[in-house]
Amino acid sequence: MKDMHEMNDVLIYVSKSGELDDRYIWRKEQLYRGMNGKFVERFYIPSGQSYIFKPVTHEGSRDREAWVYEHILSAFPPIYPQLLGCSTPGQGEAGWSIFEDLGALSHRFDVKHALFIAKQVAWWHSLPKDHWQDVPTRDRSRI
Repeated sequence: MKDMHEMNDVLIYVSKSGELDDRYIWRKEQLYRGMNGKFVERFYIPSGQSYIFKPVTHEGSRDREAWVYEHILSAFPPIYPQLLGCSTPGQGEAGWSIFEDLGALSHRFDVKHALFIAKQVAWWHSLPKDHWQDVPTRDRSRI
C-alpha cells in the first residue's frame, strides 16, 4: 500500500468540497448508495483509466477506513483494492477515499487466502491493548 502521507495524483479528481470534480472526469457510474445516501462511484478519466470514489457512507467513520488500510490490511497479501488517496482535514467535511478499480468483483473463496487471514486475526488478538489506542472510534470503551 502507498504511504498515507504520499498520496498520488488521484487527489486532483476531488473538489475542495469533497466531491468528484467533473472538470477532470470523463464518465461516472454509481455502484451503490451508502447508509447516508451518498454514492460510491466508478469514475473514468479522459485516458480511459478508472478508479473507485468512495465518500464516507456511514456517519462517524471518517478516518476508520484509512486507518484499517494503513495498520491492518498492509499485513495482508494484495487481495483487496489498493487505497490510492484519501481526504485530509479541509478536503471535504465527511471524508472520502479513492481506490484502484479491480473491475466487476467476483466473491470467490480461496482457501490459501482464508488460512493466511485466519493467522493474521490470531496475531491481531495477541497484540497488547496499547496497540489499538489510536484507532479512530467514537466510543473508546469498546476497544
